[in-house]
Formats: sequence, structure tokens, C-alpha cells
Amino acid sequence: MTHDGSIVLRVADLPSARPGRLISLSTTDSLARAETLLTRHGIGQLPVLTDALTLIGVVTLESIAIARLCSREQVLKGAIRPAKTVDLDAEVQEILPLLERHEFAFVEDDQSRINGIVTLRDAITALDRFSAPHRLLGEIERRLRRIIDVAFPTVIELQEASSKPSLGSVNELSLGNIEHLLRRPDCWARLGWRIDQAAFVEEVAGVRRIRNRFAHHHGSILTAPAEEEVEQLTGFLSWLRKLDTGC
Repeated sequence: MTHDGSIVLRVADLPSARPGRLISLSTTDSLARAETLLTRHGIGQLPVLTDALTLIGVVTLESIAIARLCSREQVLKGAIRPAKTVDLDAEVQEILPLLERHEFAFVEDDQSRINGIVTLRDAITALDRFSAPHRLLGEIERRLRRIIDVAFPTVIELQEASSKPSLGSVNELSLGNIEHLLRRPDCWARLGWRIDQAAFVEEVAGVRRIRNRFAHHHGSILTAPAEEEVEQLTGFLSWLRKLDTGC
């Protein structure tokens, strides 16, 4: 996550960007082979790579058709077009303008080897899948902080309750801080709720674990949120809305 809690989805998190999934051509392949692979796999483009997996260009059904019409030599070279690349570690949100212009880009690792491909559709689909838990987590944190702010209206009270003497405002509380505060019987009593403390705090702990999975994924593949996780967040938020009388 970024410093403001936003989930950062990187190109490496997309299945199509991972090694072993890319279908490619070499310069010695024929137009017929290129056309066969494109139609067999139902894809729109194929990279042409060197033996070292560096990019030469791209071949599409359109470029093949043009090569057949315009080139005397019916060879793959006449169908190769320039292609864009993106870094494996690039943020998906940041490459959207490039994908909107070119519809796809090939994915390079730190040694300039082509790992995979990312299309505009891949990027938009992935962002949609990860935006739901992001929105839910954001609203849960805002509501929990507002509830605590009502119960502890002064900074001094908040500092004592959270055991954080340097705390400047309720917005500086993490989910872990909130969980710690709510586990204290004296702090819980300040809420004035007639619900089971242990059950509520365990719900907060579950939300924290889900959030931490997103926050600490960097360096590994970020998997899509499980349906159970989204249901857990949705259910807790629905409950929290009822408890948050300040809404």
C-alpha cells in the first residue's frame, strides 16, 4: 500500500504478465505459423523475440494481412511492427494512459527479457477486482476512527487510550492501534455499546489481517481478494454502519 492506504496493483500481479504464459514467435517463423497461432489461441498479437527473449516487435492479424497484400516476399519480417513495453514492477494505474493509446504492451523484467503481456482489458479488469475491498477497507477505517473520535474527543484522552503519547489526531491510528485500544475494558466502556466486546474486536482483527495482506504483498504476487474476504468486509461494514450513529 501507499502511505495513504491505497492498494498498489503492479504489472507483476497480473496473470498474463507472469513467465511461462506468453506465446511468441522467432524471426525464422513463417507468416502461416504466426497466423495459425493467433487464430488457434484467439489472441490479437504475438511478440517476436530473439533467443535471449528481447523484443524485436509485434505481429497481428492486421499486419499479416498488410504484408500479404503489399510485400513481394511473403515472410514474417514484413509483418513485424514496433511494440511498447512496460516494467514488471510498474503500477497498473500508471500505465493506463499507454494502454489506452496502444491497447497492449509487453512486459519486461529487470534484464529486458519479455515475461508476458498486459492489455487494456487485463488492467481494467484487475483494477475493478481490487477496488471493491479497497473501498470497503477505507470506509471501515473511517467509521472506526469517527467512533473513537466521539468517545475520546480530546487529543490527550486519545493519547492515553492508544498508549501513543505522540499521537496528533485520530486519523493517525492504524487498524492495529484501533484493535489494541478496543481490547482495553476501560476504553471499550467509553463506547457505551451493549454488544460483546470480544466478538467485535475479533471482527476488527479479521479486517486488519485482510488489510495487511494487501499492504505487505510487495515482492510477491498479490492474489485477487477471495469471495469470503469481500463478504467478511461487507458484512462487518454493514454492522458498523448501524453502530455508527454519527452517520
